[in-house]
Amino acid sequence: MNRKGVPAEMKDFKNRENLSSEVYWQKEGPLSLSSYVVDTATGKKNVLMLSTLKQILGTTKNDSRNKLALYKLYDFTKGGTDIVDQRRAFHTSKTKSRRWTMVALAYMIDTARVNSSTIYALNKNVDPVKQKSFEYGFKLVMQLVKPHIARRTKPVCL
Repeated sequence: MNRKGVPAEMKDFKNRENLSSEVYWQKEGPLSLSSYVVDTATGKKNVLMLSTLKQILGTTKNDSRNKLALYKLYDFTKGGTDIVDQRRAFHTSKTKSRRWTMVALAYMIDTARVNSSTIYALNKNVDPVKQKSFEYGFKLVMQLVKPHIARRTKPVCL
């Protein structure tokens, strides 16, 4: 592992047990660095997480992996990256472009649409998975376009 700022003890994970974890705190400030070692088909993997959240101590009890509570909180709050990727790709604003700025803008627009759709569904007490993504996206586009249509329909006095 070739990462600047990661303590040498945390980089050397070959001798650590499977599903073991270590946490390092910053002396002054809210930063903490967590390490979680997992055996995969290709060998051991060291999962590092840098967090500014106040460290949540303890491990999970509901599965046999003994993950740090911070990892479980992250898994719970991220909303499922695979689901977000699916919802983002279903109705995307992405176009073929070699310009990284266009690709980044399309990614941000699609991610914002998925996130706002989830927040809207939760505020309306609807399951975000059951909400129609196309209908929400269409309503969102219409709300964003309406002011411009109204402005353009007004007669321009020269």
